[in-house]
Amino acid sequence: MTGSDHQSIYRQVDWSDNVHVFSTPELEPVPLADGITLWGAAHCAPANTPGFLENFRVDREGIHIGLFHGSAQGDLPFQQDGKVPHAPFTADQIPGSGLHHALVGHFHKPVDAEHHTYPGNPDPLNFGEDWQGSTVLVEIAEDGSVSRERVTVATSEVSDVRVNVTGATHKTQILQRIADEVSEFRGAVRVTLEGEIEPTVDFRLNDTEWSPPAHLTAHLDALVVQFGKVSFAPSYDIERVKQEQTVRGQFVRDVIESDSLSEDQRHWVLRAGLRALDEGIDEMEIL
Repeated sequence: MTGSDHQSIYRQVDWSDNVHVFSTPELEPVPLADGITLWGAAHCAPANTPGFLENFRVDREGIHIGLFHGSAQGDLPFQQDGKVPHAPFTADQIPGSGLHHALVGHFHKPVDAEHHTYPGNPDPLNFGEDWQGSTVLVEIAEDGSVSRERVTVATSEVSDVRVNVTGATHKTQILQRIADEVSEFRGAVRVTLEGEIEPTVDFRLNDTEWSPPAHLTAHLDALVVQFGKVSFAPSYDIERVKQEQTVRGQFVRDVIESDSLSEDQRHWVLRAGLRALDEGIDEMEIL
């Protein structure tokens, strides 16, 4: 069964008799044992495949199970950003078409709904996934009802770690905190830095320079470091500077009175601007 992102390399394989490849854009039946019929269809183009359940109705007795790559409309808001509703359907179309249940692909987040099942990706595809990659063992009763057991099959480890950098005065301190936090993890780790650091930390470094020395992370397959909500500890007496009849004072007054800045933006603009005025450092790139 091909999905919206699958190429036709499967056509180059001589499959054994116990394998059936669905290759038509309409649901077609494949009889299974004990009066069960499997109805499957394929995406024959990468986009614009209509819903397989539109104008579909089973034409025989027995138990009927659907197998296709499609988008349950009620599940779309809970899936990852950017998912396009290929071959859309609604949950009530499944029993309405005569199918007892549908086994569906396309969405990566697992769904165990009354009339349909998304197994989800069997191995992690990205950071931030809050589910274990699994396969689904489905048992079909004589009345067509199904019971499901999820069996974890994921072998890759992907973890998210938040590292508090509050109080750090130098890059090496931050790198050591990262190394300490990831020491017990394996696989791929994404580190999000957050907290309040001292202005002495230079944030103009390239992203690749925010990884600890290799010997401290050699146990990992990959390490990604990103910035979350990181701010700088106050290093100026803003109230005092605001009273100055200087360029610095006017700058502070203008920033404080601006209605277009959030509090976080105001903090960063004040810090970068004052350091630039005092030390001649161009720090606007960090905003």
